[in-house]
Amino acid sequence: MLFQHETNARIQLTAFATSILLGFFSLLSTWEWISILLASAIVLMGEALNSALEKACDSITTELHPGIRDAKDLAAGAVLLASCFALLVGCFIFIPKWLPTIQNIVR
Repeated sequence: MLFQHETNARIQLTAFATSILLGFFSLLSTWEWISILLASAIVLMGEALNSALEKACDSITTELHPGIRDAKDLAAGAVLLASCFALLVGCFIFIPKWLPTIQNIVR
């Protein structure tokens, strides 16, 4: 249900699949795999919790309510924070592995 109805969840799932493919081509160490999988899991879990909170709040009221607005904003912010963390993890792992290849192509 999450990936059927939530566009952001599909985008995050695509990023996760891309990191898995890059991981296979990058010959990651065990700890690098653990880092990628953990960061990805945190993002996807955050998105699932954010979606659950939004559905629960919308079932209470669809009218503008400051407390519900703030709760939704905080949950969305948590997903954004997790996504930024996952991006940093990916950069720390993949850039050193792929930079020499990219530099050779550019030359």
